[in-house]
Amino acid sequence: MSKKTFGEHNCRLCNEAINLKEGFYACTECEQYDLCNECYEQKGHNHTCYREHTDTYSHQESIALQPNLSKKILQIFLTYSTRPCVGIFNKYNELKYITYLQFLLMTLRFSTELYPLVFKKTKEKEKKEDENEIQKEKTNEKENNNEKEEKKKKIIQENKEKKENKEKNEIQKDKNEKKEKNENKENEEKKEKNENEENKEKNINKTEKEPKTPPKYRPTKKQPFVILCSENRLEFLFADYSCIFLGIATVPILPDSSSTKIRDICQKVDPVLIICTNKTKHSFQDQDIPLLNIDDLNYNHNFGTEKQTMTEIGELRERYIYDSKPDEIYTIMFTSGSTGKPKGAIFRNETWKERVCCRGLIDTKIPQPYILYLFTNLGYCGARETFPITIFYGARLAICSEVSKIFEQVKIASPSLFTSTPRIYEILYSRFQEELATNLEENKKKPKEDQKKGEEEIRKLLIAKYSMAFGDRVNFVFTGGAKTSKKIFRFLQMVFGEDRVFDAFGTTEVGSITTDNQVLKSADVKLVNVPEMNYYVSEGCGEICVKTKEMVKEYWKDEEATKNNFTNDGYFRTGDIGKYIDGKLIIIDRIKDTIKLSQGVFVSLNYLEEHVFKQSKMIHQIFIYGCPDYSFLVAIIVPSKEHLKSSKKQFANELKAIAEQSEISAFEIPKEMHIETEIDFTIENGLLSVAGKKSRGKIFLKYKQTIDNMLNNVDERISNTSNKINLEDESNLEEYLAQTLQVTELALDKSVHHQGGDSLTKYLISKTIKRKYSLDIPKFLFFLPVRQFIQYIKETSSRSEIYSKYGDEINWPLVSSLEHWFPQEVQKELFYKGKEKPVNKDFKTVFLTGATGFLGIHILEDLLNLTKLNEVKKVYCLIRSDSDENATKRLNLVLQQSKITLTEKQLSRVHLIAGDLAEDYLGLTKEKFIEIANDCDLVIHSGAHVDSVLPYKMLERANVGGTAEIIKLAMVKKIPVSYISTISIFFFTNFIDEYENPFLYYPSMQVSGYTQTKWVAEKLIQYARQKFKLPAIIYRPNSIFANSKTGYLPKKDLICRIVTGILKMKLFVDDPDCSFDLLPVDFYSKVIVNSTFNNFDKAYKMIGINFSNPLQTQLETLLMYYQKTRDVKLEKCDYFHFQKKLKNQINNPLAPLNSLFQNGPLPRTVKININGLKSILNEIKIPLINDELLDIFFKNVKEIIN
Repeated sequence: MSKKTFGEHNCRLCNEAINLKEGFYACTECEQYDLCNECYEQKGHNHTCYREHTDTYSHQESIALQPNLSKKILQIFLTYSTRPCVGIFNKYNELKYITYLQFLLMTLRFSTELYPLVFKKTKEKEKKEDENEIQKEKTNEKENNNEKEEKKKKIIQENKEKKENKEKNEIQKDKNEKKEKNENKENEEKKEKNENEENKEKNINKTEKEPKTPPKYRPTKKQPFVILCSENRLEFLFADYSCIFLGIATVPILPDSSSTKIRDICQKVDPVLIICTNKTKHSFQDQDIPLLNIDDLNYNHNFGTEKQTMTEIGELRERYIYDSKPDEIYTIMFTSGSTGKPKGAIFRNETWKERVCCRGLIDTKIPQPYILYLFTNLGYCGARETFPITIFYGARLAICSEVSKIFEQVKIASPSLFTSTPRIYEILYSRFQEELATNLEENKKKPKEDQKKGEEEIRKLLIAKYSMAFGDRVNFVFTGGAKTSKKIFRFLQMVFGEDRVFDAFGTTEVGSITTDNQVLKSADVKLVNVPEMNYYVSEGCGEICVKTKEMVKEYWKDEEATKNNFTNDGYFRTGDIGKYIDGKLIIIDRIKDTIKLSQGVFVSLNYLEEHVFKQSKMIHQIFIYGCPDYSFLVAIIVPSKEHLKSSKKQFANELKAIAEQSEISAFEIPKEMHIETEIDFTIENGLLSVAGKKSRGKIFLKYKQTIDNMLNNVDERISNTSNKINLEDESNLEEYLAQTLQVTELALDKSVHHQGGDSLTKYLISKTIKRKYSLDIPKFLFFLPVRQFIQYIKETSSRSEIYSKYGDEINWPLVSSLEHWFPQEVQKELFYKGKEKPVNKDFKTVFLTGATGFLGIHILEDLLNLTKLNEVKKVYCLIRSDSDENATKRLNLVLQQSKITLTEKQLSRVHLIAGDLAEDYLGLTKEKFIEIANDCDLVIHSGAHVDSVLPYKMLERANVGGTAEIIKLAMVKKIPVSYISTISIFFFTNFIDEYENPFLYYPSMQVSGYTQTKWVAEKLIQYARQKFKLPAIIYRPNSIFANSKTGYLPKKDLICRIVTGILKMKLFVDDPDCSFDLLPVDFYSKVIVNSTFNNFDKAYKMIGINFSNPLQTQLETLLMYYQKTRDVKLEKCDYFHFQKKLKNQINNPLAPLNSLFQNGPLPRTVKININGLKSILNEIKIPLINDELLDIFFKNVKEIIN
């Protein structure tokens, strides 16, 4: 079989050419796009296949001819029908596509929810407007009638005299006219009769040619507006395309938009509805506009067969797809500038159709499947264009779920092309440079004669590695949205190939203008003179003005902006100064004071100078400079007379204080500054114009060298810092954070987040520390003061080395296998080899782990309180300590804190063992380990390192390795085991049944490290039950609440943190659905001890015993009880305000868990079947969380707060 040439379409099996005009089979599972019909029949391909016309080019030609936007989009979905269309990554990092037909169906289903909300509101508005108009007309009519009456009287009076004089003459005249009129009337009647007969015949012919049913349009006169504000999810697209079909104009707003921007946009467009999610609804609480929360919708999300899908589409399209008018508005895209008033670019249906559906047809040489990848929010114009371009090509779109997962998920999606602003490529470049520097440093250890060869090999391997950064299918890499520096562009060409990397330039208003500085055929470009900056067309320079078919022509309700940005002959003023060099259009300067930084964000320099930093008493004048080559700003500051001797550090602190007060973004704070104490900006020295405004060009020329030095210094510090990072040196780590955050001085009492750490910066910090020290950085650290951030890293970095051998990924099948933890030699030496024997239920000696834990100390108490029938003679307590003496101190402290009193006689039965779950043989000698095993009748394994933040690898040794050691101990003579697991191992479902298998899914990285370790540990226990017949019971506690008698709950417990944190703020979230599944700790301990001793056989037969309280406890119930009984006023608020206030309380117990409130509501409790629990309770009853318990709990809480 000859090798298939790139772009040719031959069958993979028979090598015969496939006729592109005919259909062929494409497999949805293995994506065999090159399997012809004949070979499909012969080979009996057993995967689910669908038949599809492969000639995408012809489809595009057909679709392009459809003039109506809504019909064009409908035709696209019906044409590509069963092809994969769009998918978004779920929390398990899985990417699942829905087909074109399924997308269309979901959009129409969404329309059934949207239609009544939008058009009912719109009709009410129209009715009110009509009533007002009618009332106005009536008022005007009444006024007009009064005027007419007066005029009439006057005329009557004037004509009265004339009438008498003319009366005689008129009588005679009337007689003559009457005779003539009668003659004319007879002639006119005959003529009219003939004309009516002719018109009747014409109307009959005309009626036959008109359509029987007129085109359908929306049921309102005016076009309604709807706001879309959501994180990336498919429902955003369903809503968007539902609006297209219904003729509704959409206005997207980015989820992180400021309240000022949201207010301005809402006032301008007057929307009838806001479509939002749980994460974004809080941004609109101040707006008196109805909300449609996507998360509250309850429409059908299931799909039937293709026939059923088509049938439902057929029924819905008749009611929810209208003909769109070319001049009506599709969307208004407000500019992404963070300062100044947003301008709304109006995209009408015809404009949008030209923008996304009339591009060049897809290159037939691009291998199928053709996949695009999107990670920016769908509210951006470029992101908004991506999906319609995708479907026009019959391609598929993979959507990234989180910015922090861009590089992880793009490899899974493996797109055909990748496009981004320079910011992503800067991160990739930084990682490449770090890895290169590290490898070259290692290479220096080789003999000198091998070093040169080693360097070449290192570069070659790194380039090969990074060429796969976006997957193995990428053919083209585009950079745009901001200027790409030469070093970044050369890096991309080196990695992906010179012929595959392109630099694009365009604007929201006109679309694409150039690619690699070559003006596109679709763009009409001209340069115009800018005399105030000495740029003239005669010299080949000028402002770039552009006209395209796809351009917008105006801004929404902003005549001034429209006039300033569009010329009289229809060109858009880009504000960029361009120059033609060798036929290429090069941007050399900027005329507008709004610039775009390299990460693609706009900054208004004049706004920052005059409306933000000018308010400082320390600053007399300030000039801020930025350019698209860099992601930061620098400044020239002329101090006020009182502060001529102030230091640069003082000015830096002043800028940060003003920035925080003004709520501007971190990238808008200058990262470096020059303090000018010699001169002011004046008209005399030319640095101010005659009108008193700053002459930006002249100021720049005067300080050009200073500005260049500042830019280079900051850029160099950022580039070099990550290679110098040393976790042992605290000052070095501070410097690294300062440079990465691009701040002159790092504030140790403020968090990384508060000092400008956006999601990409946090990602860069996390990955840098991870690569160098195999240390995972929990998200909550970015919200703690930097001082605590550094302390955490120093404390945990020393322990991270032992986990680095496992790499970044976790091999779940490996770490959860018995063979991984118990080599054959261990099994042969230690494991019981005798005959099977009945389980000894006379448990006189117990081995207990976790005795100093909240649940463990209560289990110890209940063990020692057992009646004589089950009396325990000895309890070995394994306590993590370096000596028996310190172990005793730890136990006594926990007993005191827990308010548990044990008698001397009881304590005499307790044998403390200083050891460690994370060590081999539990930190004991092998001989001692075997000796204890032979002395024990029962093991209760309650010990674990409980931490909801630390990653798996930092908990594995204690939680998984410790459980393996417990199995090893039990297998010495097959000692029964009671293992304390957790209900959270059912991370994949909202309903937990007694017989649910928790091992159907491997844990994703979204699941906490603690849950991951408990999942693996329980799997080891389950395997030991099956393979070694180890008698083991598994208990799965839920939320453990305070002791029902003492009210004690550890202050680090999540529920205690939430309650004490709220009481300190005297503020809580108004969320009636937030509830907890609470059971007192002493109930758990009693059930575990009593069922183990009295119902072991019954409990052993169950897969696991799940705990749950059928009566859920609402958070509001807890708080209202406290407010009522303690005479304290607690205020309600939404999640947005709660989280905002919490950010400023760094000492609040909830501060370390700030990230829990980042995205709205806390997790809800799940439904749990507890029939198994009920069957072993005997006389024990599930307790109520009543007033008595709450009273003693809050007494304990008061002690914590005080």
